[in-house]
Amino acid sequence: YKYLGINISEEKSILTSHEEQLLRKSSKLKGLICNTARQSFNRYTIGRLLWKTMAVPAITYGSDVLALTQTFWKTVEKHQLELGTWCLGGNGISANAAITGEMGWSTFTQREARSKLQYLGRLRFLPQQNYAGRLHRYLRYKKFKTSWIRKMSILDLTYSK
Repeated sequence: YKYLGINISEEKSILTSHEEQLLRKSSKLKGLICNTARQSFNRYTIGRLLWKTMAVPAITYGSDVLALTQTFWKTVEKHQLELGTWCLGGNGISANAAITGEMGWSTFTQREARSKLQYLGRLRFLPQQNYAGRLHRYLRYKKFKTSWIRKMSILDLTYSK
């Protein structure tokens, strides 16, 4: 089933097919960006710009309301670091922090945390008649533990210090 560009399957993990689709898209975009940047005047500038404007929005679409697995985020992060290493002309032993800092990118874990916390802030201040806000308050009141709520509690423990 596909709704608003998000694939939902009948498996135990309902987002498995969506994650697989996003990983294929990430890999395809990485190749497309490498090929485009290779033929340009400056592979650093073009690669950085295309990744930030094309790939990141395509991959992170809906991540504020979805609880995607950690292995998915690590794989996408690996794609980003591979592209960054290539754009900078580095080799396989380049430090990840150096690549991320030099390219001016944040990690996908940071992007996910930022978007989820912003969405939670919006949820808490929605009016009473809003369905999403009502559902969120109901789940909190009944103490349901969905994967998204578990993810939010982990983020709360991580960033509340």
